[in-house]
Amino acid sequence: MRFVNTASLVPQTVKAYLEREICEGGLLEDVETLIPSVNSDVPVDPPAIWIVQHPTTRWSGSQPNLSNKIAMSVPFEFVCVEYSDDLEEAEILGISLASRVGSSLMKNFNKVKVDDSMPNRFFHKLEFETLYPVGEVTVVGKSERIPATSIIFNFVYVVDWLKCNRRYD
Repeated sequence: MRFVNTASLVPQTVKAYLEREICEGGLLEDVETLIPSVNSDVPVDPPAIWIVQHPTTRWSGSQPNLSNKIAMSVPFEFVCVEYSDDLEEAEILGISLASRVGSSLMKNFNKVKVDDSMPNRFFHKLEFETLYPVGEVTVVGKSERIPATSIIFNFVYVVDWLKCNRRYD
């Protein structure tokens, strides 16, 4: 027997939004590597997207209360890695990839389910937070740094503490 709760479906769903576009004709068809966790030893083969989930907090638009429902906000950072011998071109490619990540999230928002029992509107809201156009990733075992662009979105969902767990046998 295992328990699956709302919070555990969040990262799976976000990943599924991107996976839907990593195919021929998809917005992310050129992506070679999708890394779904910050704790990963998957080799980075650009173009790559690294999904980093940040701490979940009470959504700023919700009132703290003692009821069983609360709106939660979880920021996801998508670190987009592109490689080119020309650093300026790599930065432009990284910004383009980050923009396509944003488009993929918007295109698949509340349209893709990882569990058939999920509600049709699993997320309440998707909010753009920040675009970091220039950064870098250091690859273990290599002396070079690869330019990286990060884009952050907040996914807002409602938790009903009395109903958020389902039991599977």
